[in-house]
Amino acid sequence: MSLNVNVIATDIITAANGVLKKQWPIVQKYVESEAQVYAQRLASVAQMLADGIITEERAKKHLAMQQEACETVLLSVEGLTQLMIEAAFNAAIKEIRDAVNKAAKFALL
Repeated sequence: MSLNVNVIATDIITAANGVLKKQWPIVQKYVESEAQVYAQRLASVAQMLADGIITEERAKKHLAMQQEACETVLLSVEGLTQLMIEAAFNAAIKEIRDAVNKAAKFALL
């Protein structure tokens, strides 16, 4: 099973919007861009796992680096704090966890 990048990105955006409502006009473009990148990376990692190119351990490390990169970009946005970004990421992960883990065939998220 492959991941639908657009659906995953939309779910991430919706979850982040719910957490960052007050800042949304300022952060929307950044969140949308990073959500698309993160969703694409999730799909790539799930496919590499399915193809036997990477291990589960390597997949988790890869996504941890991607999350850190996304957080770094969002920290550059005026008005966002680390706690806000973590809350948005946690909400997004909660929203997409089942679909991603099903595609990866293990608890990737």
